[in-house]
Amino acid sequence: MLNKIKYINFIAALLCSLGLAGAVQAAQRNLAVQGEQESQRVALVIGNARYVGAPALRNPVNDAHAISDKLNELGFQVIEVTDATQKEMNRAITSFGRKLNGGTVALFFYAGHGVQVKGRNYIIPVDAQIDSESAVASESVSVDTVLEQLGVSPVSIVILDACRNNPFERSFRKIGGGLAQMDAPKGSFIAYATAPGRTAADGEGKNGLFTQELLKQINEPGLTLESVFKRVRSGVSAKSGDAQMPWDSSSMTGEFYFKPGSAAQTSQAVVKIKSREEIEQDAWESARLSNNTDVIQEYLKQYPKGRFVGPARVLMATIKAGIGKPAVADEGETTLWTEVQKGNRREDYSAYLEQYPAGKYAALARIRLNATEPSPEKPAEINWEQENRKQYEQLLAEGDASLKNLDKKAALDKYAAAQQVFPAGEEIAGRLMQARKLIVAGDTFSDNLKDGSAGPEMVVLPAGKFQMGDVASVGDSYSKSSVPVHEVTIAKPFAIGKFEITFDEFDRFSRATGQALLSDYGWGRGRRPAVRISWDMLTAYLQWLSEQTGRHYRLPTEAEWEYAARAGSNTLYWWGNEPSHEYANYGDGQPGWFPSGVVLGRDQWMYTAPVGQFPPNPFGLYDMQGNVWEWVADCWHENYSGAPADGSAYGSAECGNRVMRGGSWGYNPSFMRADARVKVFWGVLSFLYYGARVVRDID
Repeated sequence: MLNKIKYINFIAALLCSLGLAGAVQAAQRNLAVQGEQESQRVALVIGNARYVGAPALRNPVNDAHAISDKLNELGFQVIEVTDATQKEMNRAITSFGRKLNGGTVALFFYAGHGVQVKGRNYIIPVDAQIDSESAVASESVSVDTVLEQLGVSPVSIVILDACRNNPFERSFRKIGGGLAQMDAPKGSFIAYATAPGRTAADGEGKNGLFTQELLKQINEPGLTLESVFKRVRSGVSAKSGDAQMPWDSSSMTGEFYFKPGSAAQTSQAVVKIKSREEIEQDAWESARLSNNTDVIQEYLKQYPKGRFVGPARVLMATIKAGIGKPAVADEGETTLWTEVQKGNRREDYSAYLEQYPAGKYAALARIRLNATEPSPEKPAEINWEQENRKQYEQLLAEGDASLKNLDKKAALDKYAAAQQVFPAGEEIAGRLMQARKLIVAGDTFSDNLKDGSAGPEMVVLPAGKFQMGDVASVGDSYSKSSVPVHEVTIAKPFAIGKFEITFDEFDRFSRATGQALLSDYGWGRGRRPAVRISWDMLTAYLQWLSEQTGRHYRLPTEAEWEYAARAGSNTLYWWGNEPSHEYANYGDGQPGWFPSGVVLGRDQWMYTAPVGQFPPNPFGLYDMQGNVWEWVADCWHENYSGAPADGSAYGSAECGNRVMRGGSWGYNPSFMRADARVKVFWGVLSFLYYGARVVRDID
């Protein structure tokens, strides 16, 4: 079964430009204008990251959460779905469509994997099991399904970040990378994370590069929709070194504003005369990006002793060796360029660039244009190679110091700057690799199992101190064992599961070890938390996981669990002192140990919810409170008298009763409180409320 599931790794055409195949029937569209208040704004946001049998993507779920929050701020009614199965995606799309009418602005955002087959485009649910090209339609969700829902809205915006670059295997015939450009229907706007045939960066931080820039720009007042995405394109291009170039297709006939207001105060143009160094920098960038020997030769002619002569000659040799192809100009562009060269005037070059900003001769035109710009008096000749080498050595030293202090971000920034200053530096590659491998607080990672698939997604928590126990002084029956309050020191960072152990993860262990699969009681498997995990099962799972990864996996201690659950708070729940179905999945609130589940607000699950459906706590952890009870490593003690203050487990490895924390889908919310704890006989077969979360020590 696992081998079959892994066939999803075919994703032969990651929707790196997810073009919209198929006709779209749409009525005449009238655009929202600045100041308009009547139009209702509705958005569907989907982020899929944890695919069955495939390496987890770092950012789509984070991207979905961040986009949802921002759209809420901007007046959108948002439906958010993350790590969704096919059924959950279809239900969300249907629910989205019901909210649309002739007066709504509709926005669809998708982050995750997608594929094109025979001219039709599909977005991929996390539970897709695809072993052939013919299975795509039945296992995925057609983009046409979304477009049909958007057709009733006079204004529709589609944003697709479906170009993640993962090491997927191809399981059937190769499909061309990227789709043909499709024109947006009138009154609509389609944005893609990158250009046709290219892949987008998943990002080193919390969000993907495209989403980082999008979040920044849609918050700017007074920017039209087109202006927002022009700025996004510029930002992504600059930060990726032009490796990623967002692309869009628009048929907007009016102006739409995410955030109405005046842009004049936030985007005043600044005119200045460029320095000689800045002009040369522009010339080199144009030459480098052109991948054209004529353009590079023009740079060398203008700057025979310039700072980039060495890299220019290397690039020339690379192109002549057959690596890289220059752009192809059409007949009209070539004719115009011939006339421009004859005139050799600034206004002619400007006219050409206005008409062909990305043309074959654009880079050369910019060099010649820049060469005539005014500049300060020519300074004394500088040995740029020597100066660059000096700066390179300084940046290396600063990066080394940051790495020694475990400051990963600073080290990467310094090494990247060193590489830009002196690309020929031989020392930089090893240092960059060393810095990227460093695991520090705030990082998210997954260890690989022996078959190459990803293990549980882990979040690294920082060292720190906190007050453990009934810090709110509630003093009721749920907190009677959580005293005395005492300070605990977590001396070093540790990694804890971002989610509770899922059926996907536990089923993989069960199949590998020949054990019967746990029952899901008809609630669903996949990304739902595994339930009825006994202590013995859990011990065997942790041992197997440690053997598979070569790392030590274990349960959190009770102190580590509460530190992770509180995430810096001293309230009953990480979000405040009142329980809320907007933040957790729990029971109906009636007294007693076994009340039923309830559907209310964001909590749409009578039983367990798929992991990651509620907002994460400030540490980036999901479902620390609610969903399923979680085992911890400690033995049961009636209170904290004599409890260790160093975060270690309380009690010996052999004890009759254990501890569970966090509450569950069927218990009243008082059991979810950060300090609440219950006694469990370790030898019990387990109940359908019991789950777990893993911890991994950081070397």
